[in-house]
Amino acid sequence: MIAREAITNALRHARARHLTVRLDGDSRRLHLSVADDGVGITEDQKAGSPGHLGLVGMRERAGAVGADLQVTGRAGQGTTVEMVVGLDR
Repeated sequence: MIAREAITNALRHARARHLTVRLDGDSRRLHLSVADDGVGITEDQKAGSPGHLGLVGMRERAGAVGADLQVTGRAGQGTTVEMVVGLDR
């Protein structure tokens, strides 16, 4: 669900032309990364916008499984959403 939302956001809001989706892991952790070359994201947008629940939902889903979620990017330089969850529970 986090990957789907990050991809949807990149296509719908960021006007991205290219996306890179990576899923890596081993027996201890899982790492998901969705990076785009779109318009980027501002600090205000990282907190979530009224009426837009995509980032809020991603944070809630990550928290529900004990994962860390990071959203990085700057205006005009694309955005990366990363989730890391430990599997050693």
